[in-house]
Amino acid sequence: MELHMRSHHFAHRRPDWRAAIMAGVVFLVLELVLATLIPGGSPWASPRMIASILLGRGVLHAPAAFEAGIMIAALAVHFVLAIVLP
Repeated sequence: MELHMRSHHFAHRRPDWRAAIMAGVVFLVLELVLATLIPGGSPWASPRMIASILLGRGVLHAPAAFEAGIMIAALAVHFVLAIVLP
């Protein structure tokens, strides 16, 4: 809902899902790129932390390398929480 200036009525609008998905993807890519700039940082640490919400703590103890299953779980958790918690 959106409240217009000088108006006491809310206007219902449908979310722009394409923009929301693109914003989520851009955020994740920036996070991965910026994590590589930190000395000793791994770009796969953040997706592992996000995936651990769904997969448990065992994901955090694995070596910090790319794994497709962990990345898919991280993306799923990221987008579900982004939709549920506006």
